[in-house]
Amino acid sequence: MIMSTGSTPDLLTAATSIDALVQRAVNAENLRMEEATAADLSTFLQRLEDSVRLVKYATSQTGSETKTALKTTD
Repeated sequence: MIMSTGSTPDLLTAATSIDALVQRAVNAENLRMEEATAADLSTFLQRLEDSVRLVKYATSQTGSETKTALKTTD
C-alpha cells in the first residue's frame, strides 16, 4: 500500500507539509518498493479528493461564521 511515507520517529520529530508527503508517496522508487498498483493509486487519489472536499467545506463554514459575526456587530 502506498500510504507509508516514512518511519514513525520521523513523523514525530518534524512537521512535514501535505504536498511533501504526497510527493514522497508517489515517488517512483516508493511506488516500486510498495508494489503499488493502479487500484492503490486510484484509492489514494479518491482519499485526497475527499480530503480536499472537507477542507473546502470547512473553509466555506469559516467564511459563513465570519459573515455572521460581522452582521451581528453592526
